[in-house]
Amino acid sequence: MPTIGVALAIPEPWATELQDYRTSVGDFTATQIPTHITLIPPVEIGDDDLAAVEEHLCGVAAGVDAFRVHLRGTGTFRPVSPVVFVTVVEGISGCEQLAKAVRRGPSTSSCPSPTTPT
Repeated sequence: MPTIGVALAIPEPWATELQDYRTSVGDFTATQIPTHITLIPPVEIGDDDLAAVEEHLCGVAAGVDAFRVHLRGTGTFRPVSPVVFVTVVEGISGCEQLAKAVRRGPSTSSCPSPTTPT
């Protein structure tokens, strides 16, 4: 079964700046995962569903207008998870709407994760 995740990439130069900061404070995973905003966390989907999921994601992406995102401050899921993230202070509505649209697709509707940048 393939595992997929859906995320928005943080553009340069901010992606590298954020990644470098994470590395400087001892986050050893900073270089393993590109800086992004999670829309759907990793989830297993059936082999037979992969094409339908890809088609759905392409359709959602084609129908979304660009929106501005501003990141500031931090948050965490501790004690549930050691993940620390940067807070979306502008554009959260656009991220949430996009995440909701993405989750309406095949095999992704039950993903329980808030939209977060890491």
